[in-house]
Amino acid sequence: MTDRTGIEAPLRASADAYYWKPGTAWFRALELAEYERLDVRLDAPTLDLGCGDGRVAWMLRELGRLGPGPVGTDYAARQLGLARRLGVHAALVRSDGARLPFAGESFRSVLCNGVLCSIPGDFRPAVREIRRVLAPGGRVVITVPTDRFNDVLLWPRLLGRLSPAWRARYETAMDARQPHFWKLSPENWRRELEDAGLEVTAVRPFFGRRSAARYNVLAMHLFRFLGPLRMVDASAGRKLFAPVVRRLLRGGFLRTELGPRPAADQAGYVLLEARR
Repeated sequence: MTDRTGIEAPLRASADAYYWKPGTAWFRALELAEYERLDVRLDAPTLDLGCGDGRVAWMLRELGRLGPGPVGTDYAARQLGLARRLGVHAALVRSDGARLPFAGESFRSVLCNGVLCSIPGDFRPAVREIRRVLAPGGRVVITVPTDRFNDVLLWPRLLGRLSPAWRARYETAMDARQPHFWKLSPENWRRELEDAGLEVTAVRPFFGRRSAARYNVLAMHLFRFLGPLRMVDASAGRKLFAPVVRRLLRGGFLRTELGPRPAADQAGYVLLEARR
């Protein structure tokens, strides 16, 4: 990702996927940029653990990062229904991440994007399951929030200056909406993967204060009126509205991606790659 044409590919994919939701398009573009920087290749067969509505897999496929016919799992039946409409996955299975219905060493790669943080109770059984279903030498790519996630956001910082109680209430509501049950430092996330028997090969912190502040603004109610655009036919939405979102985000995205990277203790999110 040294030239602007290459840098803008994640933004194009995220705007196409979230043309009605600029805040999410902004965050996903930053996240996808880390996949690009690391040159992630999720070789088939791939397990998309916690696939949600399938849009992450769709974006990675658009970027050429995801092999054909991934298998998606999620505990929420509604999310699986949405993923089915996108048609990216060869199969979709309702499953608890702690008890995957697959034989050991079934997959060459596992995608676990924003999932471990959202597992109530304990995420560690899911990490052990990831290792179990990975073939020897297989790769897993994980994105998760860090323990600085709320610190880098704009509104908690501003509210904290007025009242610690207001900040605490905002953070509680934010974590419930995300949902974020687990937020560890990048080093502690690394340690958890290594304790499960995985070899961590990359740790890439991202989402610093400036990009988080922009996310807060773009996710404001000011832009909620765009929500009904989700009901527009997807091909029409990408043609008509995605270019507008790209223009809205392009300048800030280029400045972020061409600028200095946030330090590990100043980043709200992290991408980790590991191998069995």
